[in-house]
Amino acid sequence: TPTGIALLKAFGAEFGPWPQMVIEKIVTVYGTYVYEGVPNGATFALEKVLNNDPRLSRLEKVLAEIAPDKRLAIAFSGGLDSRFLSFAAKYLGYTVKLLTVRGPHISAEETAEAVQWAQDNGFEMELLDLNPLQMKAVEFNHTDRCYFCKKHLFLELKRRAADLPLCDGTNHSDLSHYRPGLKALSELKIHSPLAEASFSKQDN
Repeated sequence: TPTGIALLKAFGAEFGPWPQMVIEKIVTVYGTYVYEGVPNGATFALEKVLNNDPRLSRLEKVLAEIAPDKRLAIAFSGGLDSRFLSFAAKYLGYTVKLLTVRGPHISAEETAEAVQWAQDNGFEMELLDLNPLQMKAVEFNHTDRCYFCKKHLFLELKRRAADLPLCDGTNHSDLSHYRPGLKALSELKIHSPLAEASFSKQDN
């Protein structure tokens, strides 16, 4: 469009093949002038490029130990960490199945965005309908409610993963905070490749 061409020219854009990348945000803007029969706008994608990133080799080594046959399942929330892990694993040649919990504790909009992202990026996805709000520890706001909730959800996620190793998006920065849910992940032997590869929140 005219606006898009003008912006590309102003940015000094160069054309070529798309790099391997994780889309983090998409924004569409429109010009104020209306051209008959011609849309006057442009879509921009904010991304994280993966090509030649030395940090990726750390993650590749961790994934090779977790899933030597290159098949794994990821507990997919649709957040930045699980999106990054999913895309990076696929980029590294893994067959990835996304398992996403749907329930009253998660907004319908968040679930819809997670499903849309999975479809847009060509992932197999399975939705699990679970309601941790019915658990007594959660209902009565127990101090360890996060532990019981996480264990309840991941027991079912692990069952659905079957013979696939199950991973989550916990990163290395999360380990420095008090998170009772991490105990549940450890007890269930859930893998956290980003944490194991020392990926911090800033790296994702």
